[in-house]
Amino acid sequence: MLRYDKSDDSYSQEVMDFLVEIVDREEISGNPLGIAKQALDRGIASLSTKQLNVIQRFIESYQNRNECDVCLNDNVNSFIDSIYVADFGTCAVCEEARNKFMAD
Repeated sequence: MLRYDKSDDSYSQEVMDFLVEIVDREEISGNPLGIAKQALDRGIASLSTKQLNVIQRFIESYQNRNECDVCLNDNVNSFIDSIYVADFGTCAVCEEARNKFMAD
């Protein structure tokens, strides 16, 4: 799993986008929820190393629970992709390939 680097703005934005979705969907609770809300309110850079580890473990657990039935997450390239898998059982790449195959 990726580790947070304060100089990596794209990673920070990906985590923030993921947290917005997960909080809105009410798929996070307890300590991780409080930490996620802090990150959303004050920015990911406001989190301590311990808090970042909690968020990273939550993301890793979420990804492990939501695995693409086809590629086993080989095509899952972002945290948001994991939400797609949670909704549809497959990642967007495999879903598109399946739809293309069915159309032919």
